[in-house]
This record gives sequence, C-alpha cells and structure tokens, in this order.
Amino acid sequence: MKNTSRFLSWFQKNHHHFAGVLFDIDGTIVRQRTPLTGAKETLEFIKDRHFPYIFLTNDACHSRQEKSGFLQAADLPVTPEHIVSSGDALRLFVRQRQLQGELFFIMGKLGEPNYAELAGLSITREFSALRNCRGVIIGEGSYDWESTFNAVLNYFLSHQDGLLIVPNADDYYVDQHQKIHIAPGGEAFFLKTMSEKCRMAIKPIFLGKPHPPIFEYTVHRMVQHYQLTTKPNLKKILMIGDSLSTDILGANRAGLSSCLLLTGVTSEAMAHQIPEDSQYLPTYQFEGL
Repeated sequence: MKNTSRFLSWFQKNHHHFAGVLFDIDGTIVRQRTPLTGAKETLEFIKDRHFPYIFLTNDACHSRQEKSGFLQAADLPVTPEHIVSSGDALRLFVRQRQLQGELFFIMGKLGEPNYAELAGLSITREFSALRNCRGVIIGEGSYDWESTFNAVLNYFLSHQDGLLIVPNADDYYVDQHQKIHIAPGGEAFFLKTMSEKCRMAIKPIFLGKPHPPIFEYTVHRMVQHYQLTTKPNLKKILMIGDSLSTDILGANRAGLSSCLLLTGVTSEAMAHQIPEDSQYLPTYQFEGL
C-alpha cells in the first residue's frame, strides 16, 4: 500500500498509468450532498483530459437521474450517463438469467424510474400477487417491514426456487447524526436467518459492491460509453472509495487497483490495522482528494 496526502497531486503525475477511474460517491466525493475538499478540482482535471470515469454507488434507492441531480446541486456537473448504481447491475443479471418479462415483488423503493423495470422485469408491490412472482427484490427506504417480511417469508416457504435479489449489499448506513440504520444487506441477512430457522434455505443474490456483478457491469458500461476498442486491463482501472468492506474489497476481488480515501467511514486507525496479506488492503491510500 502506497500512502500519501492528497489524491489529485499524485494523480496529476501518475494518471497516464491508468485507463479509467471509478469513484464512490457518498463519503468520497460528497458528504450529505456537500462536495468534499478537492472534489471539483479532481473532476475538472479528469474531464479536461477526456479521461474515462464513472461514479459507482450502492445507492439503488435513487435513480441515476436523481443521483446526478444531487451532484449537480453540489456544483459537481455529473450527468446520469457517468453514474452506475447497484440497481443497474440488474440489467446484466436479467440478461444472463433470461428473466425478461418475469414478475418480481419489490420491497421498498428502487429508483424512479424503477431499476427493475429498466432491466426488463415486471414488478408488483401487492401481497396478493406474490404467489405469481419469480422472486423478490429488496429495495430501500421506509415501508411496512412487519407485513412485508411476513409475506415474503411465507412466499419462500412455498416457492423454494424463488430468487431473492439484493442490489444494495450494504448491511447498514450511518446518517448525518451518526445513527445506524439497517440497509438492504441487513434485511437479506434477517430473511436468510429466519429461513434457516424455518428449515428452508434462502440464498440472497447480491449485485452491489463488494460483489462481482456491479464491477463487471461498470467496466462494460465504461467500454460502451467511451467507445473503447478493447476492454482495459483491469489493474489499470482505479476504484476510489472510503469503505474497506465495499469499495476496497470489491475492487481487489474484481482485479482492479484500489484507492482508499480517509474521508468517510474508514479512519486512519482502522487503515493501520489492515494486515499486509488482507483482501481489504488498498493499493493506494490518501488523506483526501
């Protein structure tokens, strides 16, 4: 792991060693929709050199259009075409599994426009329609957990071949008041645990960071958007983020170079405790952008 103070000063000297950059959003570029120090300058440097870049987020609660609006309101001119959400990975999954047109039950919110519909699925939120569904997708936001969890658990009791898809793999998130909230990955863990107690086995299918589908889809999108003639060497794609458990682990597993910023959920003390042979060890580490 190479450690220095600021990412931009290092990248200005070393960008020619890379073929593209992936940025996490929350905690890396913005915090509570306020740009972090150096965010605008970093983006300007990359755009001025027509360098391939994509913003990669586990947030499947907001569409790419909504997320672009948040960034533009923070004076960061990022278009929807430069954003990939864990919800977008549904497109690749649906195509690989040949699920086009299948009916899925949605727990919570899944972007507007809805990521599942954009992927070619039919959706419902009606409990009475669950029996006709191919599976369940865990979305985000507030909804009636008790009724929904009971209905979904009973669906899997009678549909043991049903699919449980989890675009956002995060177990929890921390709000602006430093309060912990359960995220879709945590909900999936609860359903899996309860299914085991009921002597059945739900196996959640995770699409977002740190799991492979989102990285596979993002590289595909980068090649497509920038009309690259060949797929880049994955080691020459740099994933920049603040989370060891999603950004860094996911990038390392996918074969990308990883870059940790100490601007979000990972403190310097936490970074110092990472063993040299760990999958959580970033290739590079910086105090900030």
